Amino acid sequence: MNKNIVILAVEDGIEFSRNYARRMRLPFQEGWSAWKAYRKEKNGNLTYLSRFNSYDEVEQFLQGCNTSSSAA
Repeated sequence: MNKNIVILAVEDGIEFSRNYARRMRLPFQEGWSAWKAYRKEKNGNLTYLSRFNSYDEVEQFLQGCNTSSSAA
């Protein structure tokens, strides 16, 4: 997985990380209204990349990131 990509789950305008969901014992892959992808910059800021309506879309996006980063 590309370590510069951050995926957050979205529910009622609040974004949750995978670690937060794990601590709260919530499934990260299902049950959320949407997911958002960000790129983590060297200075620590996050740059918005895309929004997804299903976790399948997230996985496809991540596979594309892995393919493009391994091809470089």
